[in-house]
Amino acid sequence: MRRAACLVAGFVLLACGCGSSHGGAAAQTTVRYGIYPGGTATVATTDPTSTSCRQDAVAFAHGSVKYLTHYAALAASPADPYYMLLRQQLADFEARHCDPKLLGSALADLLSPSKRQVLLAHASHPMAEVLRRALAAADG
Repeated sequence: MRRAACLVAGFVLLACGCGSSHGGAAAQTTVRYGIYPGGTATVATTDPTSTSCRQDAVAFAHGSVKYLTHYAALAASPADPYYMLLRQQLADFEARHCDPKLLGSALADLLSPSKRQVLLAHASHPMAEVLRRALAAADG
């Protein structure tokens, strides 16, 4: 359990460190996962269609692929660390006020419709709502 907590902390620090190079006004976001205390990250806000937002959207989509790979019944390791990273990445994306269409397009590019349905089915209700809006924005 302690090892898992250290792994989670490492993922959160890694995700938070990626946001430090973006320009703009700083914003704070707090991410909670189950029984663990919330972690607050300061992220820079950017233009909603900036390169930084595009990179964040693609990173979330790649993380979704990893999550789904580790969620499978025959996976060698649990999906929890990947899910926690997705939560942090999504919080960063939202805190930067990025255009949801970027996220929806990245997910549509990397995940088949059936994989997107699996992701939506296993995401928390708040995350699934954000992802549904992002996918709808990409379709529209």
